[in-house]
Amino acid sequence: FIRDISFKVSFDYTKKGNSFYLHSTNVDSSLLNDLDSTPIENYLPLFYLKKNTNWSIGILKQEANYFVFLSDSTPSFLCLSKN
Repeated sequence: FIRDISFKVSFDYTKKGNSFYLHSTNVDSSLLNDLDSTPIENYLPLFYLKKNTNWSIGILKQEANYFVFLSDSTPSFLCLSKN
């Protein structure tokens, strides 16, 4: 399953401590009309695929310029700030 995909998600959020609570208000994705895209739902939160969907993430500072992003207590990615 190889596809060029794009996502544009508009959302509102609230922040509590290290947690961010997101609510998608609009989703524009190249996958929305692709009938072969069903497997992607197994890898992405519905937040990226369907509007009016909630998702929460945590952002934990590890060192001066390193942050770990978590969703559902699972590390999603590491971010390095070059500033």
